[in-house]
Amino acid sequence: MTNSQFLPKDSERFADKIFKTPPPDVLSGDQKSFFTQLIQDNPPGYESQIKDLKNLYSGDLGDINPFDPSQINKLPDSKFNDYLRRANNYSDTASKKLESLSDTAGTCIILPDGESDRFFEKVEARTKNFFDKASKVNDFTTNLPAEITKLTESIGAASQTFVGRISNSLQDSLVSLIDGGMSKLASLYFSTNPIASIAISKIKSFQGSLIGPVNKLFSGMECLTTKVTQALKGVISDMLTGMTKNMINAPTCAIQQFIGAVTNKIGDAMADSVTPALQPILSILAPIGANFDVKSAVLGGINFMQKSGDLFKCAPPAKQTSSGKYCIDQGLKKDKSQSQSQNLLTQALGAASSASSVVDRVKQGLDSGVPQQLSKFEEEYGQWSIFGSKVGEATDQGIGGGNCYTGNNFSCGPATIDFFGGTGEGASGKVILGSFITKFDKDDLFGTLSKTAGIMGVEITNPGEGYAEPPLVSFNDKCNQGFGAYARAIIDEKVTSPTYGQVIKVVILSEGANYPTDGLDEVEAFISDLIIEDPGSGYEDGVISEDIVPIIRNGRVEAVEIREQIPYTSLPELFVESETGSGAVIRPIMSIKREDKRTDPTVAGAFKVIQCVGTFPVSEVSPIDEEQSVVRETDSVTTVTTTTSETINEVTTETSTESVEESTTTTSTTQTTTQTQTSTPAQQQSTPPAQQQQQQQQQSTPPPTPPSTPPSGGGGYGY
Repeated sequence: MTNSQFLPKDSERFADKIFKTPPPDVLSGDQKSFFTQLIQDNPPGYESQIKDLKNLYSGDLGDINPFDPSQINKLPDSKFNDYLRRANNYSDTASKKLESLSDTAGTCIILPDGESDRFFEKVEARTKNFFDKASKVNDFTTNLPAEITKLTESIGAASQTFVGRISNSLQDSLVSLIDGGMSKLASLYFSTNPIASIAISKIKSFQGSLIGPVNKLFSGMECLTTKVTQALKGVISDMLTGMTKNMINAPTCAIQQFIGAVTNKIGDAMADSVTPALQPILSILAPIGANFDVKSAVLGGINFMQKSGDLFKCAPPAKQTSSGKYCIDQGLKKDKSQSQSQNLLTQALGAASSASSVVDRVKQGLDSGVPQQLSKFEEEYGQWSIFGSKVGEATDQGIGGGNCYTGNNFSCGPATIDFFGGTGEGASGKVILGSFITKFDKDDLFGTLSKTAGIMGVEITNPGEGYAEPPLVSFNDKCNQGFGAYARAIIDEKVTSPTYGQVIKVVILSEGANYPTDGLDEVEAFISDLIIEDPGSGYEDGVISEDIVPIIRNGRVEAVEIREQIPYTSLPELFVESETGSGAVIRPIMSIKREDKRTDPTVAGAFKVIQCVGTFPVSEVSPIDEEQSVVRETDSVTTVTTTTSETINEVTTETSTESVEESTTTTSTTQTTTQTQTSTPAQQQSTPPAQQQQQQQQQSTPPPTPPSTPPSGGGGYGY
């Protein structure tokens, strides 16, 4: 027999596909818009669907006709890219879905860290990985019992250090108890015995009687960590089984509940082991009323971040990575700080104490507000919502604000951005979504329509501070639905700048796809800035678009004019078309705000000029007798070879990073600033022959020689 004999038939596995949504009497706005676009695009394989739509809704769709080839060829570049994107979506929707051959895609692991044991992060990552796999209902080959066993072993191994921390904290508390108790008992004997010799004799007597019990207590605790860790395996397995029956996803609050429940059992196990050995000591210290509850000490609060081992170290080792969290096929993700982990664990211990006290009160019949009947599972592990307990607010034990949702994620977005690493802190931003695509079911055309998008930009909401190097960037959504978006942060590295050490830009390297929009409307964005990463070589001429014009000198794209801020709904591809040169890489910086300072579209001129000064600092460039593309404003009148009526309202000098670093400066000009004839081909053609000859002689002058050694400092856009 093969495993396939035990799998459901396709009709059972995809039973939900049999029932189709009936056509509505009236199309919604979204349906009308989508079906109109579908008819105009007229993708292959959708002929019958389009025919049915036009027959059913002749009033709305009867007059809609497909695009003809000439219309498609006349589409602007951005609209043509949108057309291609929709065509790919139609093709993907019509094709048979192929599941990934790897079940590790999206799996997150926690890397070793010299600063902390990262117990919370390890449990969170491994539990999330488990529920991600368990929730894939189409994967009938998943052996859940075997997966639970593997997860139990994994969490059990990670918990050894966690249990050791608790054991060490408990031992510290016991040392304080015995030391303080001996001091108080000695004071008592001195105060009740005026004769010093008698008091000293009694003190020696009780101190001697403590030696045996104390040795026995701490000898037993040497193996406490190992014993408790081994005993936890069955506990963890039971808890994971209970969670699997009641959870679909594992938010942070659920992990806190799980750790709280585990800690509760750790407290029980340690109390069972330590209390019998502790009783003789408490009896000796009874005259001062000594009392010690082991479980309360365990749940009372522990500093899990304190690193043990090297008592002569003044500080923990420097962090070696920007993040300790790595997700397969996604890269590094932002991890939790030490203080965040400590706070989450402290809350978990507080919740464990609360759960323990509730069970104790119920068992003793002291809490009339809680049902006097507990299930065997609740008696053993406490009342937690992740295990299915339904006792109002008590089920969350104060974690998650009473709303720790572990069901299906119906709200996945919108996408978010994380900044991490780079030695600074505080940077945050809001993503600008673009390249919207409507997701639909070809076999259920009137079913749910949902929209996904790529990421075409980032609006910086907080630039942060203290960044000595650019932080890393990652994009996320709650369902791990989106993929493929990559970006690079740029910081201000000029020491005298008021924004020094802050994130000033985010360059989108790839906009990705499939990021949830959660009902957000598509917005228009504008190119607010450009990064010339590589000026290329060999260019004699070149064209980008009507609104973006390259300025070519010495065979390179050394500047770019933004003629006018036109709206985009996707990340524009700024490719320099040329029959001679190649290699130029220009990336746009997008913003949803159109700058007020722009030229009249009816008047020739440039809104902004981005200039690439080279691969070495501007201060080290030797002056040459060449006409410059941009003439900056000075205190005195500057004479130029030729002038035009064009007006440049703003000049922004940008530099890129290649093999060495460069600097970045910004210079604002007035309306009297002029542009030379080398700005555009059209202007060059109008130059008199004598001036053309003079320009040719000037252009034959070799470019300035860069410094013999690369300069230090400067900005980097490194990947």
